[in-house]
Parts: sequence; C-alpha cells; structure tokens
Amino acid sequence: MTVPKSEFSDLHPLGFTRTTKAFRLFGYSPSTGYRRIKEGNFPEPIRISAGISAIRNSDLMKYAADPVNYKSEEHALKNCRRPSDISLVQDALKTCRAKIGKETLKQHYRNEVLLMRFALTGDCKDEFDFAKVKPEDESLLSDLINLNVKFIQSNTPFQDRKTKCREFVLETLAKAQPSI
Repeated sequence: MTVPKSEFSDLHPLGFTRTTKAFRLFGYSPSTGYRRIKEGNFPEPIRISAGISAIRNSDLMKYAADPVNYKSEEHALKNCRRPSDISLVQDALKTCRAKIGKETLKQHYRNEVLLMRFALTGDCKDEFDFAKVKPEDESLLSDLINLNVKFIQSNTPFQDRKTKCREFVLETLAKAQPSI
C-alpha cells in the first residue's frame, strides 16, 4: 500500500485533498476509506460546504509515513476512556471563546489534545492515547485536566497554559520520585 512520492509532490502541506481523491491515492474504495475513518485508521475529513469534504494534506502525509500504525487524533478524542474529563476542557473552551464572540472549531479541540499530550509527554509529535493512561497516572491526568480548565476560564493564553501544564506535570512527577 505504498504511495509513490510523486503522488504527494503536488500536495501543499497546508492544503486539503477531496476525500474521494485521498481514498484513490491509497487504493481504497469509498466504502473501505469510510470504514477506515470510522475505525480511526485513516485521517478524518473536514466538511468544507454542503456535500464537499476534504482531508488535510498534512494528515495524509502522516498517514502515508506509517499507515499500519496511524491513529486519527479526532478518533482518539471521541473514543477517550475519560470523555467526561475531556468534555470539561471542551466545554470551558467553548464557553470562553463564545464570551469573546469567537467560534470554537475542531482545530481548537485538537489543540487541547496536543496541549495535554505535551504536558504529559513533553512532545506534541508522539502518538498519545488517553485510553492507555496507566492507572497510577489517572489522578495526574484528572488534575491536569482540572488545571487546564481553570487556566481556560481565566483566559490564560494557549502558550502559557501549555508551559504551565507541563511544569505542573514535571513538578508532580518530581514530588512522586523517592528521594535518594
């Protein structure tokens, strides 16, 4: 299922590819493509307008790099074991953005997942599945989510929240380490 690099040479990393064309790039029929999306094994399309959807080229490139191990971030968020906790962040974000007259888009929720991933792992690029949080780390995750909600509610800028959440995790982990 390797896709020739020439197929991607015309794709701008910040652009979009129509969903059916993306399926063809990887040799999938529409039914197979949509099934893989539903399973979280193919990038999710974004609705452009009525009847028109497209997939971010950057997501297609990530998928092409490792199609066997690819997991959609949106799918991971939707199927999180802790949806009530994650929904606290989503609700706070939506409420605060509405207060200043801004719409909350899918990318804003995705950024929150990246923030949490960075806070917990120190890297935004690693694949992180909230459902695989170890039982001993669930309390840390819950505290992190609550802290992020407080920062959102106090209108703390994203970059500052990202830094403060990471510092919180590092401090918490340092306290948990036995002293030598």
